[in-house]
Amino acid sequence: MLSGGTDGRARLHDVATGKVVHAFEEQPDFLHAVAWSRDGTTLATGCDDGRITIFDAAKRTRLRSFQHAAKGTKERVVWSLAFSRGGGTLFAATGDGLIRAWNPATGRGRMRLTGHEGRVLCVRVSPNGRLLASGADDAKVGIWDVRTGRKRYLLGGHAKSVYAVAWHPTRPLLASAGIDGQVRIWDTRRWTLVQRLDVTKNTIYGLAFDHDGRHLAVSCGSGGLYVYGPRAKARAEASGDG
Repeated sequence: MLSGGTDGRARLHDVATGKVVHAFEEQPDFLHAVAWSRDGTTLATGCDDGRITIFDAAKRTRLRSFQHAAKGTKERVVWSLAFSRGGGTLFAATGDGLIRAWNPATGRGRMRLTGHEGRVLCVRVSPNGRLLASGADDAKVGIWDVRTGRKRYLLGGHAKSVYAVAWHPTRPLLASAGIDGQVRIWDTRRWTLVQRLDVTKNTIYGLAFDHDGRHLAVSCGSGGLYVYGPRAKARAEASGDG
């Protein structure tokens, strides 16, 4: 498992024990974003200062770093990163309202995806690699064509910023959540809302389906963790949520 934090270091953890097995080269600022390519060969981190760094996962060495925006640019924070299915493109959700697509092998920009207002806070590529989902301060969930960068849909319904999106691994479903404490489940064939879960009064920062999609984990800003099963009934896994 890969993590990042306030000390500017990305860390690899042993999933079975939770122990840190490697700490990568320190970055100059808070790490909001980390991503791992699907083939396991490449890691990426994103900093508060707009720096994106690419690492060789096997050798655990830095390959290159590049800036998504010039110094002095307002809202340079890299909030989220996601590799395309083949690993040839890295998508970055940034504080200036854009989603940028990069070639991670060269650090060259491929395209800019526009359509959100305010900070873009999360990006995730669909299991089939064809679509990108995003969430932003405009309370919208964006759906984009990975190959062309064309905006397909902007899904409304959340009351405030959307901090997390997650694709179901086997079914045509997408989950989204954010400041309003709700998880919304979307049918990705018709792009309609099929379920709403009122989880918490606190901000939801993370969503993740397990490998077969039978459970959805929801992490909240208060430290609360909820797990939803097939019948959408939650059980609290950590205290502190209200």
